[in-house]
Amino acid sequence: MKKRDIKLILLVLLLALVGIVVFLAYTSDSNVTGNVILETSGNVTIEKSPNSYICDDSTVIYLPFDSDFNDKSARAINSTANQVSLVPGKFSNSSFFSNVSRMEMPLLLSSDQLFISLWIKASNTSSNVFDIGNKNLSFLSLSYRNGLVLYYLKDIIAFKTVTGEWHHVQIAFSSKEIKVYLDDDLIGMSAARGDKINSDKLIFSNFSGFIDDFFISTTEKAINDTACISLPGCLDSDNGININEKGITITKSERSEDFCLIEDNSLKYVNEYYCLNDAIAYKIMDCPNGCFDGACVA
Repeated sequence: MKKRDIKLILLVLLLALVGIVVFLAYTSDSNVTGNVILETSGNVTIEKSPNSYICDDSTVIYLPFDSDFNDKSARAINSTANQVSLVPGKFSNSSFFSNVSRMEMPLLLSSDQLFISLWIKASNTSSNVFDIGNKNLSFLSLSYRNGLVLYYLKDIIAFKTVTGEWHHVQIAFSSKEIKVYLDDDLIGMSAARGDKINSDKLIFSNFSGFIDDFFISTTEKAINDTACISLPGCLDSDNGININEKGITITKSERSEDFCLIEDNSLKYVNEYYCLNDAIAYKIMDCPNGCFDGACVA
């Protein structure tokens, strides 16, 4: 082989190596797997997350139904759930209730202002959804009777027929009035009787269908947002660097999802986001068996 040919081959190899380095640097916003190809030290600028906020002292209860049936706010209230299961829902998982299911948790509450938000997908079976009250009286109760019905002190103040799809219910209570919204439309309102809602428990019983992202707040955040983050700082759904599971990493103002990178028409790398010092960081890692939907193939 001539020296000129050898030099030409070496030049081609050098250019190919430079091309790979440039490619990885250019795609540094993206993937993750086995060996670390590229990483950051945190403070990555990601898309904003408008529907999340930190659970604060105004959050009475927050039930995302992602991993269990317990409260994820600072109060950390445990529930008693019988014949209730977790299934894919509106956001991640949701709770599935049959007409024999029951879930109950203590809710010591005395407030002249309350905001409730939940996503619901009801079956055609007439059933209760939730009840807030005490041993002597039910203050607020949501039911399904050929449509969603809200009772306030046993009087119907809102009714709306719904399809068998996911719907967003919002309830705004003050000492003067109650307003009920379905998918952002006002469907009922009533003057309030008494200064406060006094409650000692929250009950879901005899409901047939799905519930997701249920929360109660003493501020109007519940009308404007659909979720809150129970931990300050940063939250990672796949619990850190996990190349075989697509994760979503969230801070108070940012959100990122793990995703695959393409090289030579193949998905060979994954951009793995994770939490580092309450900020979002990432590692680009190679996937020996390929990458699919934001995770390395095991």
